[in-house]
Amino acid sequence: VIAGSSAGGGAAGPTAAPRPLTVVSGNFFTAQPMGVIDGIDTVFSGRVRKVNGDAISAVLDQPSTVVLLSNLGFSPSGAVLNCASEPLAAAVAATLKAQKLIFWSDDDRIIDARTRRVIDNMPLKTAKDLLAARKDDMPRYLGVMMREAVTALSRGVLRAHLISRHIDGSLLQEVFHRNGSGFMISRDIYEGIRSAQLGDIDAILGLIAPLVAQGVLVARPRDRIEAE
Repeated sequence: VIAGSSAGGGAAGPTAAPRPLTVVSGNFFTAQPMGVIDGIDTVFSGRVRKVNGDAISAVLDQPSTVVLLSNLGFSPSGAVLNCASEPLAAAVAATLKAQKLIFWSDDDRIIDARTRRVIDNMPLKTAKDLLAARKDDMPRYLGVMMREAVTALSRGVLRAHLISRHIDGSLLQEVFHRNGSGFMISRDIYEGIRSAQLGDIDAILGLIAPLVAQGVLVARPRDRIEAE
């Protein structure tokens, strides 16, 4: 699991050499045993107990620094436990209130049965409904990632991305290209139309200002736009 900040790093100026990247690892979360499940002792398997978000944030505040988390966690008593990476990534992202949670997938696709087209994004509620309806026949690893993505978004993360680990440059395409390269679940409205709200007034005024200046639109006072 890798955690990074969008604010740090980079060169000091257009001609300055980039700073070397520093990778920091440590005991940033505690774990607890999974115990006995359906009569089977899971022995050294564990789950995330608590993430030390303050410690991770303090490291990420340093320039050109990322945090690398192993899936091995320690219990308060000192036991070493093997925690699954997907729930750990979701827990870290939720604790940090991250903007994005990114999973590498095996290139599993979600197909719309009506149109036979690949679905590349869906809102959180639709993802929840899909998991509930297809929990028994969804590919196992895809189901794990989608469940953890839904959990993270329900706890405050803005978007979750599932991208193929088999496509060269898929991470760059997903982050920097409008159409991306993988599958995204979003808590906000990524694509779609909604009714304008009072909080949109400034943006609306800025949008129509050039058209008013050109005489394309008639100038209207702010209170009239708010009323409409």
